[in-house]
Amino acid sequence: MRIIATAILLLAISSVNVLAQSSAQSSVGSIDYLPTRGFPPVLVIDSLRFEEPSGDGILDAGEESFLHVFVTNRGRGEAEQAILEFSEGVSLENLTVQESDQVRVAPGASAMMTAKVVGQENLEEGLLEIALMAKDLASVAESLPVEVSIETRPFYPPSLSLSEEYDLYDGKSDYAFGNDNGIMEPLESVQLTLVVQNTGRGAANDVKASINLPPGVTLSSEKALFELGRLGPGEWQTITLGIWAGRSLEAEKFPVSVALSEATGSFGAEGSVELQLNSAISSVRRIRIASQQADESPTEPPGIPALGSDLLANLPVSGIDNERAVAVVIGISDYQDDQIPDVAYATRDANLVREYLVKVLGFREENILPRNPDAMITAGYLKTLIRNRLPNYLRDGSDVFFFYSGHGAPNVTTGEGFLVPADADPNYVTADNAYSLDELYSDLAELNSTGSLTVAIDACFSGWSGSGEMLIRNASPLMTGLELQVDNPLLTRDDAVILTASGATEVANWYESKRHGMFTYFLIKGLLGDADFNADNLVTAQEIEAFLTDRNHGVPYWSTREYNRRQSPVVIAADQTRTIAPVTNQK
Repeated sequence: MRIIATAILLLAISSVNVLAQSSAQSSVGSIDYLPTRGFPPVLVIDSLRFEEPSGDGILDAGEESFLHVFVTNRGRGEAEQAILEFSEGVSLENLTVQESDQVRVAPGASAMMTAKVVGQENLEEGLLEIALMAKDLASVAESLPVEVSIETRPFYPPSLSLSEEYDLYDGKSDYAFGNDNGIMEPLESVQLTLVVQNTGRGAANDVKASINLPPGVTLSSEKALFELGRLGPGEWQTITLGIWAGRSLEAEKFPVSVALSEATGSFGAEGSVELQLNSAISSVRRIRIASQQADESPTEPPGIPALGSDLLANLPVSGIDNERAVAVVIGISDYQDDQIPDVAYATRDANLVREYLVKVLGFREENILPRNPDAMITAGYLKTLIRNRLPNYLRDGSDVFFFYSGHGAPNVTTGEGFLVPADADPNYVTADNAYSLDELYSDLAELNSTGSLTVAIDACFSGWSGSGEMLIRNASPLMTGLELQVDNPLLTRDDAVILTASGATEVANWYESKRHGMFTYFLIKGLLGDADFNADNLVTAQEIEAFLTDRNHGVPYWSTREYNRRQSPVVIAADQTRTIAPVTNQK
């Protein structure tokens, strides 16, 4: 009798005629009246299960597998020392077989016996036949033999490497406690996530990743050795660690070395990742670690996790020099009141916008306020920036860009919308401790500039935070759903465009997988060219509105998909054809 062994599949064999079970059963039935003492057991192999690590039912060279054989004693006597025995004459030169342990099988009972089968390195592709039987050593009773055919596969080497993507994050997590400004700084704990892949055709077992750091760099997480177990062809795993660099580090650039190993010791990999202090973090960087023995026919990995923002890493450099342009870029993540939830990605949003203005639109860094991005943003400080410092930077033809990411809140009595400074309580916003949208728009409208004016606000004014938490304590949905009372004087300027994250009663959501506010992410993505629908290398107010509010690809789709709540950005412009940004493909 022959059985094709398949992983985790029970194969009933009792009905196959070569076992002649019907004869065995009839002979047993003919002696039912006899006493049980002195009679032998009658062993019958009922079914078996083939188990191997990959789960594909194929025995690979070097792979350890198991044959689980289910045996029933249909006789009157007990099998005291039942084992599995591989019949003589069956070629086992390509296998290592370890016979099962002895078991007792009472009359009428069943038992499972297991034999270990290991494919040797010279195993070839095809079918390998094994003949086995169940045998009782005490009585010499044995079952009819069963022939099992196992599909086999030759040895293919694994190829371990790090993927081309990794993520560096300087916010707050289980591994890091940074300021989330998108810059790795001395003494700041940051989170590093790597992806280990097996791009070979063979499996790698007992995979380990060992992290080595240079003097002056320290782990802030506990583990320096990661045990990843088995990686099949094309499979990957992530490893995450926390690190920080001391001020004594001799150079701002430093390597994080990684050594990958596997069970055989022959297919490891070594390499390093270079990190840099005091510069903007590119959330996705490109690396490759060469395997010591690469497979000639690697498998293409079936996809690895998306790590961090893809925007900072791919901002083009346009070569534009807009020396007269001036910007105010504000990101408030942390609030003094512990009862106020943080705005997780506000400072990262602000850093992205700064980088975009400098690299793509040609703003000069010295013309972006505040000069200290980490300054405490109070109501007085923010109003001084707009009313006093910003006008002093303007010249004829100066383009002005205002960006805010942080909490917004309504006055619960009037419904008037306010930007919430770091030291304010959203429950009690007034003109004394916050900056109303009415005031902001009036102050910007009065600027003496003949250039363009763009206002982008990633905040909502519904009383909710981007995480879905209620920002206004003890507020009902009706209270937080008040329409914002905003008399917008900027509408009198043909050169002005206002872009806000959401409608008055909606939430400005975070985009967790990209580590940005959802509005900021899609705004910059659109300005970089995704919103250039007519391919004229210019993005207009009309185009960015269509891109942001697209129900199939824009913010409304992704906010509903990610959070099951609607967010639809608002774009206001007296002239819908006004150009907001040029598009460049230069790097």
